[in-house]
This record gives sequence, structure tokens and C-alpha cells, in this order.
Amino acid sequence: MDGTTAVRERDAGMTEQLRSHQGFPGVFKHRYEDFHVHEIDLEGRTLWLNDLLDRKAVVDEFTNKGDAEAGRGVDFEAYELSPQAEGAFSSIGVTAASLASLTSFIRSFPSLLHQGLPRDEATQRQIVPSCRIALNSPKSTADGDSGSEPSDSAIKEVRKECHRLVREHLPFINSDTVRASDAASGRSDSLEVDLTPKPALLRALVPRECQVADEQDAPVQEMSDRQKKREKFQRRGGRGRGRDHRGGSSAPSVFQSAGERRSSRAEGKWVQLSLYKENRDTAEAIGCLAQCVGRERKQCGFAGTKDRRAITVQRVAVRGVTIEQIKRAILHRKWDSRLRIGDLSYTNNKICLGDLQGNLFRVVLRGVPPSPNANSPPPPIEQAFEELQTMGFLNYFGLQRFGTSAHIRTHHVGVALLGQQWRRAVRLILGDHDMMVVSEDGADGASEPSAKKRRLDSDAKALGHFTATAYLADESPESAKADLSSLPPNLHIERTLLQQLAADRPLLECLQKLPRHTLSLYVHSVQSLVFNKLLSYRIRVHGKRPVVGDLVGATSAFDSRAERLRRKQGRDGEDENNDADQEEGEDDAQTDENESFAPQDVTPLSTADAAASCSLEQVVLPLPGSSVRYPTILEGEYRRVVKEELGLDLEDFKEIAHMWGNLPGGYRHICVKPRDLKWLYVPKVGDSSVPLLTSAVDRQVGRWRADQTLLPSTNSPAPAGADGAADGPGERQEMARGTGGGDVLDGKGAVIMQCVLPPSAYLTMALRELLAVDTGAAKAIKGE
Repeated sequence: MDGTTAVRERDAGMTEQLRSHQGFPGVFKHRYEDFHVHEIDLEGRTLWLNDLLDRKAVVDEFTNKGDAEAGRGVDFEAYELSPQAEGAFSSIGVTAASLASLTSFIRSFPSLLHQGLPRDEATQRQIVPSCRIALNSPKSTADGDSGSEPSDSAIKEVRKECHRLVREHLPFINSDTVRASDAASGRSDSLEVDLTPKPALLRALVPRECQVADEQDAPVQEMSDRQKKREKFQRRGGRGRGRDHRGGSSAPSVFQSAGERRSSRAEGKWVQLSLYKENRDTAEAIGCLAQCVGRERKQCGFAGTKDRRAITVQRVAVRGVTIEQIKRAILHRKWDSRLRIGDLSYTNNKICLGDLQGNLFRVVLRGVPPSPNANSPPPPIEQAFEELQTMGFLNYFGLQRFGTSAHIRTHHVGVALLGQQWRRAVRLILGDHDMMVVSEDGADGASEPSAKKRRLDSDAKALGHFTATAYLADESPESAKADLSSLPPNLHIERTLLQQLAADRPLLECLQKLPRHTLSLYVHSVQSLVFNKLLSYRIRVHGKRPVVGDLVGATSAFDSRAERLRRKQGRDGEDENNDADQEEGEDDAQTDENESFAPQDVTPLSTADAAASCSLEQVVLPLPGSSVRYPTILEGEYRRVVKEELGLDLEDFKEIAHMWGNLPGGYRHICVKPRDLKWLYVPKVGDSSVPLLTSAVDRQVGRWRADQTLLPSTNSPAPAGADGAADGPGERQEMARGTGGGDVLDGKGAVIMQCVLPPSAYLTMALRELLAVDTGAAKAIKGE
């Protein structure tokens, strides 16, 4: 059996549906190109790629800038300021004497070739010529008195403009403000600026063979092993703590002056960008970006994780860098070719988990049945989409929530943590599937450690996933060290746990060393399982309409989301400087911002009239926690499920504070109606390997696919809240032709659909209302 077999719907508590039809057959995610996700930001903009960074264009930009900074093509001996530059400097108050001095200063550069320079750049900066220019004091307009002293802010603005003009008209020169203690005027805020040649210019004017050797070039002592390791580490990129870190880029070196750094900081603390990825985890993409730009992962903020097996576009913010550094990242030798970035801008606003309105999903369902009428889709497909539009779907937590292992799932570890069974939790994380059937005392019929290890090795090989067989056999620190030596490099959770076990620390302390987000994920999966089971019970017993005893919230999940965003923005307005580091996003196929766990105001339905006036979209169910109320008609079932099926009590969800703090719980809508639902039918696909969806990159370069009629004509899509779904049957698309790849789906039909869902909803739960298959089946997910 394959150890990565997906969980089935029934295993996750999903047994009910809203549909009245039988569904139609179809294959979901036959190719990763069949599933696209576009994040919708807080302003309601659907993210595509409006300004895609091209590698060749970036190289050309850096090359041109390098040539400009080195003064290539400039005749310094006969240099004259252009009329535009002279006029611009004069307009901000640079004196005529300063302009004349500046011209003479630039004409003196060729003399550097004859006098020689030391090779050390630090020494160069001490002896290279410089020029100090003075600015006339800006006229004050306070109270109409032109003779009053200008304010410090007015002086700063003039000086800032001077730095900008130097960068624009004299790219081979650095400009730095004269400190007050060095200023001849003695003012608290100086009106003088020092100009010096840039290092690139010095390197161009005085080649290395013409530079003067100094004591810096004297033979040095052999470096220690530690020094060699540190130098190699820095050369490869380090941890990215340096402000001018280049991350080992193969891009041309671009010197950044102090003035440029100050300018970028003034424009914003963060650089926001649109991140496009193909068949990559969000964690992998963020890790690549952070490494190539020279920052740690926690300095990259994003609104939520996106599917791996998909093409996705989302907004990312990186702290403490410049746009130039981001551009340089795509030239890094370790840049992933399946990642693209664009739409760069400075901002003072970070991006936190949950900072989005929703997601636009665009998917292809392949292998659908042919239509008896060549001019219209099959009736079952029309009926299925009509009911999805009018009735919505049950808002279960998706199967991805519970992990991919067929034996040890995320909620199994969560149950052990909630039950304070630390040994069981550790063994489950390390791959002991025996714990699913073995009691806590560990009796499993193999008391001999060596025999148990042989059996565990055999089982791990058959299951196809890592198992810490040495430690699970005798639970000794030495065995934990042995497992560490054979641990795959990508298993960070297991590595952290084994390192703590190898140090012979108590089990609870070992678990507490795991990332807080990981521990939360385990417990949240238990809450999700309870929600799914109670939702199935609620629909099966009480029907598909609100009843007395239900809890209701906002009009819909979209409205609840909008209210949470308003509250969050109000809190952010009170503390704009709060830049606390966020946790990394989880590796989940849908965005998961934990918003379902933030308690919100709910109202119980106490009368039949109140129930009749509500829709199923308004009904919510609680996720167990310390701050929720349970519907009167379901509280007994909550206790039964938690007790009989999980071996816990509801109070256990309140007593987990010793792990990471309070677990408040929350509420989740039981039904969601997709917005902007559109679809089209493709009668026949000649080659199933041909993409049918237009990606963000395709759209940028004008390459359109079979879904062109569903896409907006401009790069300014409508907000997420706009309800633009068609009421009638979907559009019909002519045959998508191809060369024929021999796939079992070649020659069959397909359906292309797109819709908008709130962040907490799973698209697979909408598809289970359409398809006549279990979405957990391997053939439904991968087309096998």
C-alpha cells in the first residue's frame, strides 16, 4: 500500500450533500496546470501579473546601471553639466559657485589614473577627492514672512531632492548629507552635501593592475577552519542579515549608497510583490525567495498558503529590502525557475495570514461524458452547476486538513496532545502506525527491540514513508541519534523532535520545541474533524433548512469575512508600528488563516419565525474551545462524538494552555454559495496534455487558452464581492485540439469552471457537489 494514499471522505466525517442530482463523472487535477488559484487582496483586486520581471530585462537594467555608475562613455576631461541638470540643481537652490566647483570636481577624475590608489576600498574612501556643494536656504512661507528661518522639515525636503537629482543626472557619484557637527554653517540641520566618486567609477578609472599595493596586500596568516567556514558561509549568502547582502547573485554588482538606502526606507519598510508559482509549495517558494534575497523566512509575509499541485498567484511582502534587491534575486544561482515575480512596490504595511478577501479558483474537470446534443452541454452538467449556484455546498474542512498518510493522520497526533499522551504523540509523529491499534502501555506483541526494529523497517519500506525505526524500537537517546543520520533533509519536524530526544529531554519539553504553528495544526485538525462529523449529523437529522436551536451569524461566509477584516483594520490603525514576526504558513492545499478559530458574535434561533427568515448560509457550528457556545440541539452530540469517537472531553479543549496558550475555538458557516460562478463545456479534448487554462504568465504575453471567454479583458478584474455568475447554462467551447498523447482521457470532454470562495472554504467541497466520485479517491485527484 502507498503510504501517501489520501484520506477518504467518510474517514473525515463527510457523508452528506446538498445536491438532488447524481453528479457527473470527472477527473480533478489530472495535471497541475488544470488548477489555478488567484488571491483576492484586501482591496478586492484579483491578482494576476501586470508587470512581470523578465530575467534578460533585469540583466540589461543592471548592466546599463553598472555602465552608468562606472561612467562608461563619459568624457570627464571636457565634462559639462547638461542644461537640464544645471536647471534642476539651480531650482532647488544649489549655488552657482557650487555648480562650478562640481564641474571642476568631475573633470579631475582622469587624474586619479596617474596618482594611483590603494586597493583597499576603505582606504580609498579616505583619500579620494570629494566635493561639497551648498544649497541656498529655502524661503519660508510661514505667516507670509519670507524672512523667517525655514523649518528643519523644509530643509530636509530640499536636501532629499538634491540626493535624487544626483542619482538621476550623476549616476557615477555618491551623495551624503554633511552632519551637523561638520557643517560650516553650524545649523542643526545642514544645507550642505558631500559628493564622492562611486567605487564602480574608481574601479573603471584605476584598474587593479594600476592600483598601489599597500599593507592590506601583505601576506596574511593562514585562516583557521572556523574562519574559512564563516567566509564560505558569507560567500554563499549567509543568513541574509546584512542590509547590502547580495546573496551570492550572479547579477552584476550594484553599489547602493547610504542615500539610496535612506530613500528606500523612506518609501516603505516592506517591498510587496506578486508571486507566481507552478507545482510548488508556498513554503518552498517563500524559502527560495528569502534565500535569494538574503533574508530569513520570517521576514516574508503572506496572506495564506496555496496548493502545491497548482498554478497560483499571491501577494508577498519582504521586510528591509529594496526593489533592486528583489530584482537581483531572480538572477541568483538558486532561484527556482518555476517561480515568477512582478508588480513590485514599497509599502509600510506588512502582509499577515488572513489578509485577503478570498480566492478566485479556475479548474478543469476532465473525462466528462459526451453530450447527446452537439450544440449544448449534457443535462446532468447543467443541472449540477445550477444547483451549485442556487444551493451552494456544505462547508466541510477539506481532506487536505487531515494529512496525506493513510495510517497516521494529523488529527491522530492532535488527539494525543489534547489527551496529554506525550509518548503516544511523539511516536505518532515519528511514524509508529502501531500506535493506531496499540494501547498507551506499548504492548504490541514484539517485546524484543531488535525484532521490533526489523518489523518496523519492513513496514516503513512497504508504506513508503520515513519511520524512526531505531528510536521506536527502544526509545533511547542513542537510537534517536542513529535515526537523525538517516533522516531525509526535508523532514524538519521529525528532525527537531529527534534532536531533542537525542539530548534526553522530557517528552513534553521535546514537543514544546516544535514550532507553535505545527502544534496548533495538530489540534486544529481535531477541531475540524469534530466540525465535519457534527455538520453531517446536523444535515442528516435536522435537514437542509435552519431550525429552532441553530446558531446563526452574518448573512454569509463572505459577509463574516468582511466584518473580520474591518475589525482587524481598526486594530491595525491603533498600532501601525506593530511589526511582530508572523509564523510560517502551513503546507496545506488551501489557504488557512485560522480565521475560523476567531470567535465571532452569534445568535440562537429561538422561534420558528426566526428560523424561517434565515438561510442555511447563515447557520454556523462551533469548533470546540474555551470561548464558544454550543447549539442546544447539538450539544449532546458534540459530547458524544468527542467522548466515544476520540476518547476526549470537551473540557480537554480548554486545558491545552500549558502547550501554547488558550484555545478559544470559533464558528464556521455550514454552507457557502460560490460567487462569480462561470463554466464552459469542451465537447472533446484531442490531447489531454494540452493546457486548457490561461495562466497569469500566458495572459501577460498574450497567449490565450480555451478559457479565454471566461477571463476579464483587462488587468483590472471586478472585486470579489461582485456577483457576476450566469444564471443559464455555461458556454460551449469548440474542440481543444492537440497531437494526441496516448492518455486515457484523450478524446473525452472537459468542463472549465471558475468561482470565488472565501478564504476558509475548500474548492474540493464544491466539486464533491458536482462530481459522482469521492474527492479523496486517487483517480479523482490525480486522474489515475
